Amino acid sequence: MTKGVAEVGKNGEKREYSKYSFDYGGKIIHFSPDLGWSSNTGAHAWEIDVQAWNKIEGMSEKIKDEFISKMANNPHNKQVIINLTEKMIANNFKLTSVPISKPLTWLTPELYKKVKAENIEIQSPIIVFEETQVKHSLSGRKVEKQRLNKEQFKNIYDYIQKPDEIFIDLEDLALIFVKFLPEKEIIDGRDCIKIPIKINSRDEKRPVNYMSTSGRINYHKTFGGTQKRYKKVE
Repeated sequence: MTKGVAEVGKNGEKREYSKYSFDYGGKIIHFSPDLGWSSNTGAHAWEIDVQAWNKIEGMSEKIKDEFISKMANNPHNKQVIINLTEKMIANNFKLTSVPISKPLTWLTPELYKKVKAENIEIQSPIIVFEETQVKHSLSGRKVEKQRLNKEQFKNIYDYIQKPDEIFIDLEDLALIFVKFLPEKEIIDGRDCIKIPIKINSRDEKRPVNYMSTSGRINYHKTFGGTQKRYKKVE
């Protein structure tokens, strides 16, 4: 992502904006949000991702899939989440006056298409991380056997990038990323981490998907047996 400067309005006011660029077969393709959208870097830092998606959505499947793949493999997002997590822990989980939300990653083209194949009205492949989830997942709101430790939470990006399994929650419209735990991290039979991604299919003002509260669970009790709520997609 790079920055540009453009004039806006009749008085010649100049405003900085963000833009994405990527190499497609030797041709550099640029995407930038409408002026004004990239000015709020706090509460809605994901808006530039939405604008990029709006500009790419109508293009050919080949170009669209390559762009989504690049956005789904942006390692910069991992460090942003780690920094936000460490800052919140240092501040004893105190939230800012306007809770911060940041892009976490994008669904891969393959997973995005699988969700749409279930007739779910997903508006974009963008996954957003909110600082409130640090508090929900790490603080005392969960009992110890449920909540993640700091190192596990810092690995959330990696768990979503390389999950062991993925389910669709057909009741709550969410994707569930599952990562199995090494034996030394299993507590009271809770042998995996469950990371729900809420599909915000009905909110036009927030056309992104949100990571919900993550925790340690017992895999078989949740996904085993004859339950029909969760459908495995990967």
